[in-house]
Amino acid sequence: MKTRVIPPDCMPHQVINNKYQPIENYAVIGNLHTVALVSLFGSVDFMCFPRFDSPSVFCKLLDAEKGGSFSITPSMDGIICKQLYLHDTNILITRFLAEEGIAEIIDYMPVGPEAAWPAIVRRVTSIRGNIRYKMVCSPRFDYASGKHSVKKSGRAFLFVPENDKLESLRLIGSTSLTVKAADVSSAFILKEGETASFVLCSAQHNTSGSGEISIYVEQTYKERSGSGKTG
Repeated sequence: MKTRVIPPDCMPHQVINNKYQPIENYAVIGNLHTVALVSLFGSVDFMCFPRFDSPSVFCKLLDAEKGGSFSITPSMDGIICKQLYLHDTNILITRFLAEEGIAEIIDYMPVGPEAAWPAIVRRVTSIRGNIRYKMVCSPRFDYASGKHSVKKSGRAFLFVPENDKLESLRLIGSTSLTVKAADVSSAFILKEGETASFVLCSAQHNTSGSGEISIYVEQTYKERSGSGKTG
């Protein structure tokens, strides 16, 4: 288990916005085809998609200004961050502990039949207290060298690269999503015991409604937590 204390006078987003985190502040999730590096502060800072040998879509680990990331940040003071894996799985649990509350992010990639469309599943829960969060998804295709557009598709948003040889991404969320330039974000509050989910997947994935996302997350979580696989 990794632990890091954020000083009481330093908001979590200020720490996350430090240009570069040491490599020991990252955990790995994967689906046997690719992996993503998730920081101790809840940000996906590196991922090649859809395979290990594909160009990156997140590369903040190497270029904090242009590389792109997928962050979820709880707004609390004096946070202690911890990361651990659910026993015998590659399901990552990131916990944020503070006097005003406890937040938790569960990250994983589905395997088995659901891995036909590579995806990152992110499930956020307020374990204790009512907590404000900010989610920002800012992919940067082809090692941050390519441009992309954002298009609405039902209740989801598509990130469509100009290079049609690259695979488009679909972001689905159970909270209200907002587009700004080439990024999608969401500011939301979860009361104690409430959960929000986000799925970033191949645009070929057909899960597009907020009602469907909870079913998808629940199904894939059960499959992943019971698989015993560590891909």
